[in-house]
This record gives sequence, structure tokens and C-alpha cells, in this order.
Amino acid sequence: MNIAAQGAPHGTVMDETRLTRMFITLVCVFVIGELPSALLSRGIVVAFVGENAKKTLDSKGYQIASMIATVLVVTQHSVNFIIYSVLNTKFTRAFQSAICACTGKRMENNNLTMVTYHQTQEQIQEEELLENGNDISTKSC
Repeated sequence: MNIAAQGAPHGTVMDETRLTRMFITLVCVFVIGELPSALLSRGIVVAFVGENAKKTLDSKGYQIASMIATVLVVTQHSVNFIIYSVLNTKFTRAFQSAICACTGKRMENNNLTMVTYHQTQEQIQEEELLENGNDISTKSC
């Protein structure tokens, strides 16, 4: 066991493990997504191929490989969002809160109600009724 983690609460160690796993996953996805594009860049091709660079860059094989590399880069950026959502609960909560703020809805989270800046007069009245003990249903994301 890690010496620094011996005195830490169990939840902190679990958070550090989850965070480490997320960063390792992000780095692997980054390398898989970006490396082909970097290796197929014009400068690298010219440096390694030399005199036949023009012929290589115009070849159908290079064009297809370049398109695949571009798709990998775009996919990698999209997958980052999924990785953050799956492996980072704080990111997920912040994202849900941001979506609720954009739509003007309320979000119930651990017995705390986060009210967005789009709060209408009706929502303020509902909140006052709740504070006075009246039972009404609240909206949630």
C-alpha cells in the first residue's frame, strides 16, 4: 500500500485510485487518437521519405490513412467526454447542473436544491410554499 495513503481515509484512497485510472485512460485514448495523425503529418513524411515525398503524399494509400487518422482524432475528442462522464462523478454532477441552468429546471442533489438563475416568479412562490410546510412537487432534471 502507498505510504502516503496509509493515514488517509478510505474514501480518499478510492478517489485517488479512480482519478489515476481516469488519467491513464485519457492518456491512452489520446495516444491512440493523436499518434497516427502525428506520424502522417506532411513534415514527418517529407523527413522520412525524402525525394519521393510528393509521390507518397499524393498516393491513394496515404490519403486513406490520413482520413482514418483524422477520424481517430475527432473520435478521441468525443470519447473524452464519455470517459469524464463515466469515471468522474463530480464532472457528471457539474454537467447536469449546467444543463439544468440552460433549461431553467431545478436539480435535486443530496438533499440540496440548486436553483438556477432562470428562476421564475412561480418557482419562487413554490419554494416559499415548501418552506412553509406545504406539500407540492418540485421539478427535477
